[in-house]
Amino acid sequence: MIPRSLVSSLSSVISRSDETDVKTFQEHVVKLAKIGMQPVVCGSMGEAFHLTHEERVVLFKAAREALDEAGLSETVIIAGTYVHHLVSSEKG
Repeated sequence: MIPRSLVSSLSSVISRSDETDVKTFQEHVVKLAKIGMQPVVCGSMGEAFHLTHEERVVLFKAAREALDEAGLSETVIIAGTYVHHLVSSEKG
């Protein structure tokens, strides 16, 4: 069950070299969780449709890892899993 709190869709941080910036993303996840936000990873900021299945999994795992390391293991991650492509949706 998701605790009652504010929910925040997180943007996926992309570096200048077009790679997912996992470290900055993790810092962002922790910062928002510390002020009481429930993180929505790959939810509704628009870029999730452009991420591969593997990139989404990296972000889901990175968010959990960062929250656990910050002592926020009780924070629920809401994982956005919607895609516009049938083959991609079957991987999940």
